[in-house]
Amino acid sequence: WVYEKATSSNDLAWDLAVKDEPEGGVVFAETQTKGRGRLGRSWFSPKQKGLWFSVILRPQLQPVYVPMITIVSSIAVAKAITKYTGVSVWIKWPNDIYVNGKKVGGILTEMNTELDRIRFVILGIGININLQPQDFPEEFRDKAASIRCSRIELIKDVLVSL
Repeated sequence: WVYEKATSSNDLAWDLAVKDEPEGGVVFAETQTKGRGRLGRSWFSPKQKGLWFSVILRPQLQPVYVPMITIVSSIAVAKAITKYTGVSVWIKWPNDIYVNGKKVGGILTEMNTELDRIRFVILGIGININLQPQDFPEEFRDKAASIRCSRIELIKDVLVSL
């Protein structure tokens, strides 16, 4: 599913998962008005300046193992960025992606459970792409960065890595 504008790709993927959409569905937003990261932090998601997408997963795991999905996904994203761009990537565990000491991306994993069974997991991924330093809000300029590449090629590599 591709959306020109969304509050959050995770919210849209959640709604689809509740309606029993199958595992592997991907929700992509060109921009997010309320993109978010861990602990309710906001995620700056300008139009066509990044990858803002979520994947529906239906893992056969105990809920206690869901943090492993975040860690494995962080590694997959880092590998895809390095493979496609050649830049060295560092993961700030468990879910932040850094290049040259600045954050370029993050993973947000949310789950829906029943007792000891996972109904679904929404794996949200945000990667800053082709942003200039002045594009970031003032409060993020010393902490955030962007990689330069084709969004289409990178999302293909990320999805294959996952």
